[in-house]
Amino acid sequence: MEMKMYRVLQLGKHYPPFIGGTEKVIKLFTEKLNYMGVRCDVLCSNDKPYYEEKSYGNYKVMKIPSYFRILSTTVSPGMVLKLKEIQNNYDIIHIHMPDPMANVATFLTKPKGRIVMHWHMDIARYRGLLHLYKPFLIWLFRRADVVIVSSKSLREESEFSKYMEGKARILPLPINRKELMETQEDMEYASYLKKISNDRKIILSVGRLVYYKGFDTLIKSARYLPSYCVVFIVGDGPMKKQLSDMIVKYNLENKVFMLGKLNINQLVTCYKLCDVFCLPSKYKTEAFGLVQVEAMVFGKPIVSTKLQASGTCEVNIDKETGLCVKPDEPTALAEALLKIIDNKELYKYFSERARERAKFFDVDNVTNKLMKIYKEIL
Repeated sequence: MEMKMYRVLQLGKHYPPFIGGTEKVIKLFTEKLNYMGVRCDVLCSNDKPYYEEKSYGNYKVMKIPSYFRILSTTVSPGMVLKLKEIQNNYDIIHIHMPDPMANVATFLTKPKGRIVMHWHMDIARYRGLLHLYKPFLIWLFRRADVVIVSSKSLREESEFSKYMEGKARILPLPINRKELMETQEDMEYASYLKKISNDRKIILSVGRLVYYKGFDTLIKSARYLPSYCVVFIVGDGPMKKQLSDMIVKYNLENKVFMLGKLNINQLVTCYKLCDVFCLPSKYKTEAFGLVQVEAMVFGKPIVSTKLQASGTCEVNIDKETGLCVKPDEPTALAEALLKIIDNKELYKYFSERARERAKFFDVDNVTNKLMKIYKEIL
């Protein structure tokens, strides 16, 4: 039977327009698999208390009502019934983890088809919840026909490594290079950024304003940056006020600017205008750092942090596409940023290799590798 005859269900927490790295990955895989002849649908939780189903050409996205959240877990009881109803329509169920709701739904429905468990990250917070949920998680690791991880570090340093033995496959996360490169700049927004940067070197960081992203470390590092540098932080989230207060506390209002949530044209404008991209994450919840790759598309050198059970510095290769430093060390972060900014030859070296490295993560390349994994278990 040809590969195009198989059907795949992507099972995850949410789907765009909900913002998140995993959601981007699910969308890219779903679109590309359908384009390549593999019927692929999506089942996920809605961020609203009602059911939604939308068709996008060859595929559909089914969003189950969610009524509340327990810590970071969306509670969508209807997912169990829906998965039971549709499971036999698919040869492969590709589950994006960690997601307790999807995990429990799979446990209760016991699908007969092949299961691909995509382990995106270890769980750094809510250890009490993990203790209660762990038996379901271990069941899924054992039930899965294959476990996908995004890096060698996650495969070897994860607290669940022993459950992956013999079935782990490394697959990088994808980006749509073509879409990024073809996205038009917002010229009005570019003028605004040039005005507030005032000919200074621009350090850009992008992500949700949450605990593990390390934006507090980046703000602290700005105290050690010279006057010819400026920091732009793109994103929104629960730490917005705390970070804004920190900027005021350290008198950095003219050096660190929080730009908020941007549309794709404004974001691409930021990538094109910045000099260096920084990923200052502090915890292993940052398992990959896809925004690094987006910056690499535009030839930007990267400064990122080396984290346990994380591929951040497998994406950004130390001394090849940028520099890697220890997490939560503001002075080390500032020194690395300046080392690149102040050395034109080093900057050019990193820039050229970053642009080339981005090709490795292109969605066409990554999806072809994913299809080989699917074929391996069918």
